[in-house]
Amino acid sequence: MVTRSDNGSILVMVLLFTAILLTLTMSLAYLGRTNNRMATLRLQEEQAFYLAKAGLAAAEARLRVNPDLSSGFTGNLGVGAFRVTIGSEERSGSRRRLQIIASGESGSARKTLTGIFLVEPYPHHPVWSYTLYSSEDIYLGNITVEGNIFCNGNVIITGPCQVDGNIQAAGEAMVEEGIGAIEISPDQEPLFQPHLNIDFYRRMSVQNLPDGILIEGSNTPVGVTFVEGNATVSGTFPAGSAVVATGTISINPGTQTEGEGLLLIAAGESINVTSGCNLRCVLYATGSVNFIGSTSLSGVAAGGRIVLQGPAEFVYVEPTASVTELTIPLPGLNVSRETWYENATTIRSS
Repeated sequence: MVTRSDNGSILVMVLLFTAILLTLTMSLAYLGRTNNRMATLRLQEEQAFYLAKAGLAAAEARLRVNPDLSSGFTGNLGVGAFRVTIGSEERSGSRRRLQIIASGESGSARKTLTGIFLVEPYPHHPVWSYTLYSSEDIYLGNITVEGNIFCNGNVIITGPCQVDGNIQAAGEAMVEEGIGAIEISPDQEPLFQPHLNIDFYRRMSVQNLPDGILIEGSNTPVGVTFVEGNATVSGTFPAGSAVVATGTISINPGTQTEGEGLLLIAAGESINVTSGCNLRCVLYATGSVNFIGSTSLSGVAAGGRIVLQGPAEFVYVEPTASVTELTIPLPGLNVSRETWYENATTIRSS
């Protein structure tokens, strides 16, 4: 027979067991919510970290286009946003060392990274301060030049040469008999040829064209037109555009640029400027820049060799002047990330 005392004991046991189950259930639910929240926070922290890294990468890309970058910017990548601010900077000679701070935010998490960037030669390679630059010997004759000339080798004057500027050479200066006195400054410190980073221009191109293409300026968009091989250019190009090829670029007569703008033409091998050309360009070739016949150029010509095969006129135009509308990076600018480090992580309370 079950007594009242036994019933009471059973009831107490049931209540105790129920309380234990309820506590355990609540604990498991709380633990699940905590684990989910921690997992979400970890995911948001990782996303914030990569957003901050994306901010540093975006700043590096902007520095390559504009080495004078001085104001911050923001970006949004769907899972979150980043904010870039410009910190302290040091300028020494042709170098600019810059602190850039990038913060990434995802949900409740924020990560901040600081990068130290070096821009050199700043603001651009010194070659672009000369009307003509040749890494090897240069033969000058039957030319008119407004601006300065630099040669890493010897300068040989073979004919009439009117230069309103300085002629500098890392090697010797030689003037053929009967030409007269021409002022040349020999034995200068060498000025090494800029490096043409083909992969960089390939990545930033707005169109990529095949070998042997004829590029008509009126059909060319603003930005870099990249050619895998050789190309011929003709017609009127928009100001601030560029043609970069891995091979040789030939320039037809009548090639020009809209308004006061400059066109950048860069070749991994050589450039041939055809007789009759009257250009507003920055010309760069790893090999030779060949002026064939009677030609004229307003801008800059630089290469492994400058070859003059006819009468020529040159007028210096500063490539980085605002009137040229040329914002595409010139060969030779190097932007490197010296170091980067992580700042504190911030978790906002929800």
